Amino acid sequence: MPSIAFQIDQLEKRAAESALIASLATDEDARTYNTSLASKLRALADRLRAQLQPPAVA
Repeated sequence: MPSIAFQIDQLEKRAAESALIASLATDEDARTYNTSLASKLRALADRLRAQLQPPAVA
């Protein structure tokens, strides 16, 4: 089973690829879809990264 850190890395790579596709797309629907996908993948990676960090001690 892949580690969470590996999965975060894969999500970030896919987000970057989607952002690149969006920036190169000539079709507005493809641009919109890939921009949205990149945003969602980044958000998921951020949530997973937050789960890896230990809770703050007050």
